[in-house]
Amino acid sequence: MSNTSLRPQRVLIAGGSRGIGLAIAEGFVRNGAQVSICARNAAGLAQAAAALAAHGAPVHTLPCDLADATQIDAYVHAAAQALGGLDVVINNASGFGHGNDDASWQAGLDVDLMAAVRCNRAALPYLRSSEAAVGALGGDGGEDSGVVCAWHDHARHRVSL
Repeated sequence: MSNTSLRPQRVLIAGGSRGIGLAIAEGFVRNGAQVSICARNAAGLAQAAAALAAHGAPVHTLPCDLADATQIDAYVHAAAQALGGLDVVINNASGFGHGNDDASWQAGLDVDLMAAVRCNRAALPYLRSSEAAVGALGGDGGEDSGVVCAWHDHARHRVSL
């Protein structure tokens, strides 16, 4: 991401401590955005924050289990307070399991679908007062050892509608 015409933005990334989420955070930070990231692992968040700070910007972090509606609500409001509002919400987290049983479907849907719904709903009051953007990412993570987790593709498709 290299667009110097971007105005400073306030960006929330759900699932931003590693991989694609961290790369997205880095792109926004390099372009002058204020960024908040969450993930379940506090140690991973600390490492991500240190890596992002190397680009000259402090990053708001908060551990958050995106399968938990109460934690999502608390994270979104804390991020909005820390950043002074929200302009961009990126739903990047995935909670896919490795089976085709009810528990795996539920675990996947709680994060891949419902976390995005809940995060967007909590962010909506902040986004309404800005030139808002919402993004949802998907990948081929639904395939593992030759077993296709159909719910992963279904949930990601539904989030993108």
